[in-house]
Amino acid sequence: MQGLTIKLLIRRLGLIDDDPVTREVRFGRARAYQVVLDYLKGNDSLPAQLLRKEYTALLDLNTGNSSDAPFDDVPGGPLRRDLIGLARREATELRRTDIIGDDAYRILVRELDWAELSAGGDREY
Repeated sequence: MQGLTIKLLIRRLGLIDDDPVTREVRFGRARAYQVVLDYLKGNDSLPAQLLRKEYTALLDLNTGNSSDAPFDDVPGGPLRRDLIGLARREATELRRTDIIGDDAYRILVRELDWAELSAGGDREY
């Protein structure tokens, strides 16, 4: 009973939890990603261009521009996880039809596992 009434009381009193840990983590991320972007300035290689886009998105997720975004989300989170699922199904079909062998399949699946984990695929939503 206490847990149900305390939330109502907090709302009625207009109290808010400003979540200092989340705020500090977002600030730390923003500073760290800005350092990375500064380092990449002037590097016009394809890897640098791709990383610059990703780190810019991470910076946007952790600044005031997107502060309402989930605390632990990654750029394109749900879409990224859906795309990894598509890639996983294609790799499975390639193996099933013997277009690729077991060794190649295991390497692809391992890469997709890591990509899924980094995209938050280990969380329940």
